[in-house]
Amino acid sequence: MSVRKTKKNGKDVLLIDFTYTDRSGSKCRLRKVADVQTMMATKAELQRLLAHCAAHGVPYDTRAPCMMFDDFARGEWATWSRTHHKPSTRKRYDELLEREMLAEFAGTRLDEIDARRVTAYASSLLDRGIEAWHHISLLSSMLKVAVELGVLDEMPSFKSPRRNKEKLVDCPDVEEFDAMLSAATGWIHTAIALAGYAGLRSGEVRALEVRDIDWKKGMLLVRRSLSEDEVTTTKSDKERRVPIAPCLAPILLRMARERTIVWL
Repeated sequence: MSVRKTKKNGKDVLLIDFTYTDRSGSKCRLRKVADVQTMMATKAELQRLLAHCAAHGVPYDTRAPCMMFDDFARGEWATWSRTHHKPSTRKRYDELLEREMLAEFAGTRLDEIDARRVTAYASSLLDRGIEAWHHISLLSSMLKVAVELGVLDEMPSFKSPRRNKEKLVDCPDVEEFDAMLSAATGWIHTAIALAGYAGLRSGEVRALEVRDIDWKKGMLLVRRSLSEDEVTTTKSDKERRVPIAPCLAPILLRMARERTIVWL
């Protein structure tokens, strides 16, 4: 490699001349007139070109412009997430991005996030005692959305780390449920009864209204849920009818009459 003086169109110029190995392993040669015609600037340009060849196998970045990860996260991804995720899910993802991932991938092009980069990131998380599955799963979802929106040409191929198989919490048995129900009062008593006798999720319990009780048919209409105190659809995005168990009916009737259900 060299920086040397030569003539071009009758003028003295500084020329950069060196060989490098491209992505296919072939030997290539680059000769170009330096952008700035001073010896110090030309040598600095030579070092930049050599560094780019070492990292990418080419002296110049010939790829089309691609969005940076942090710009995408705060722009297109945030907009897409608002219309596709429940508020509680958005909050969890936003916290993960702000706490960890935005700093990690700031200034990184979306098309630079490949298997090597993902593996290195997952390894760094594990070294710090952090389960990598959550981070890599979110990263994968974001890249899929980037492809869907046309921001990224293709989805990179990488494997997500295995999720630690945690033992599921056992459901309370009949005796435990009866004990909780007996000890609870007011709206908590009703909430426990709805969860145990009707199988409602916590957000569905909080969003239930008296008008959702069909007394004649003995059914509950479960059609909404509360997520981070925002009214949303159920987890399946579908309404469902749940029979009112005989032991649940008097509890609902009493609470409806007393109007003490706090989520009304």
